Amino acid sequence: MKVVFDALIKFAINYVNGELFKLFKSYIKFVEKYNPLIIIFFCSIYLLTSWGDNWVLTWIQLAALIIIPVIGISSMKESKSPEV
Repeated sequence: MKVVFDALIKFAINYVNGELFKLFKSYIKFVEKYNPLIIIFFCSIYLLTSWGDNWVLTWIQLAALIIIPVIGISSMKESKSPEV
């Protein structure tokens, strides 16, 4: 039983160090690049599902949908500009 358990541990460590790490690394790059768009998407989904339930929160979400794209687009433009 110990041999099987050790083999599974070695397999898991190799898998984590290899494929899973590459997948996680690409996920992190995607989130760093498109973070404002992800926030806008979930903010708009929440706004649509909670429309009219609480008007104060609805207006806050609506303001966030106006402010976040401006900040996000400017940060995406800064990340694309060449560094000096």
